[in-house]
Amino acid sequence: MFYPDVPTPDELKAFRVRYGLANYQAANLINVNLSSWTRYESGNMKPSVFNWALLQNAVGALDLPQDDPLTPFARRALSFVPPVALKSGNERKGYVAPTPEQIIKLREKAGLTRAQCNELLGLKSSTHWGKYERGEIVMSEREWVIFQVALQVIPAPAYSDFELALLKVP
Repeated sequence: MFYPDVPTPDELKAFRVRYGLANYQAANLINVNLSSWTRYESGNMKPSVFNWALLQNAVGALDLPQDDPLTPFARRALSFVPPVALKSGNERKGYVAPTPEQIIKLREKAGLTRAQCNELLGLKSSTHWGKYERGEIVMSEREWVIFQVALQVIPAPAYSDFELALLKVP
């Protein structure tokens, strides 16, 4: 796996405390609600591999392999807090999902394999990306934006930086 494994709930809480984050700040950095964060720390739910890497990156604790060709893409993908409006199921009303052809063209232009794209977005199944490319499932707006930012097709959303996330109070 490209990103570090998700820690146990106790390790997750210890990480948050070590970096001086309140529960709500940790939740804001990966753009989940406070109740989700509470479930992560209680062991009732597990953050995604991507969100764990996003949190580590936000506090400067992420160690990515220097010689891996995926690292530059991952640094860009993890450079911003994906806005809550982009979460799966929360897509903007006018969101038009990319076609399989658009996804394939962008992936091939970047010189990435399907497996690398799975790793980049921290997808659970090794066949998930292929389902996007075959049109079996629709890519969420969040994943589409992250992918495009990672490949330098679009800039990171300006309103979604880590500093603003830390300041947001519930």
